[in-house]
Amino acid sequence: MFDVLYPNNSVYAVNMESEVEFKNCITSIISRIIKNDIKTCIDSSYRMHQLINLMYSASLAAEENNQKKDSGDDIHTVLELIKSNYSQPISIDDMIETIHISKYHFIRRFNRIMGMTPYNYLMNYRITMAKTMLRTTDKTVAEIAEECGFMDTSNFIAKFKRSTNQKPLQYRRDFT
Repeated sequence: MFDVLYPNNSVYAVNMESEVEFKNCITSIISRIIKNDIKTCIDSSYRMHQLINLMYSASLAAEENNQKKDSGDDIHTVLELIKSNYSQPISIDDMIETIHISKYHFIRRFNRIMGMTPYNYLMNYRITMAKTMLRTTDKTVAEIAEECGFMDTSNFIAKFKRSTNQKPLQYRRDFT
């Protein structure tokens, strides 16, 4: 139980779901300390086990809650936002508006889960959509740049070339 409550010998606070039960257990143990008979020792031992079980249950509940938070549901929400609004200007503040975590925590989590920053993911997604449009439509590079959320065509061409080692028109020619 000690290993579960204190992994890697690090001590941390356990948030007790039932403060009343915890308080009653502690009070009962303290009130029996002055007695020194076998029945009191047995009862104190029982109360100590009860206290450890309360802490163990609270620790497991906290770990389950952390795993749910770490499951990436909030990151999935941001990915959906990007997919449905990639043609619009999207800032980090826009991304975190619906998930309610700090900007820096979000960027770290996104990077850990997705393997890249939110900005790089957005750029990669926009470039992927541009590649699809270049292969499947006759739209101009300027039209595609605008539809993919790039504010100016020269910026789009530079980012596209950096990503694919080809300019958009070269890319289009290779696929026609």
